Amino acid sequence: MNVRSDSAGRLSAVAAGFVAWAAVFVVIYGMQAVGCRLAWHEVELFGSISLQRLQQISLYAVGLVVSFVLYRHLSSERRRTPSDATAGFLARVSTYGALAAFAAVAISFAGVLWLSTC
Repeated sequence: MNVRSDSAGRLSAVAAGFVAWAAVFVVIYGMQAVGCRLAWHEVELFGSISLQRLQQISLYAVGLVVSFVLYRHLSSERRRTPSDATAGFLARVSTYGALAAFAAVAISFAGVLWLSTC
């Protein structure tokens, strides 16, 4: 692998955590609009759990898993990074960025657990 493509890969890894956060954002709020339009909040499944709440909680859980797996992957990549100062710096930044994105997913979308679905 040449230096230019290696640097591009490391730079894209820096953005990966918050790209995943943005994807979770789009999916959760897009499906909220779909569910409200189709009145999924009126379909009761398990006691007081509606179809809308179940799909939002499921998407939140999937978002947490995807973010955590991305963090773990970048963390393991960081251990295999060569001793080059720039590569090591980018590996650390991407790992901590993915960890921050995981925290952002956990905090910013936790409202699906208790807030009104529509």
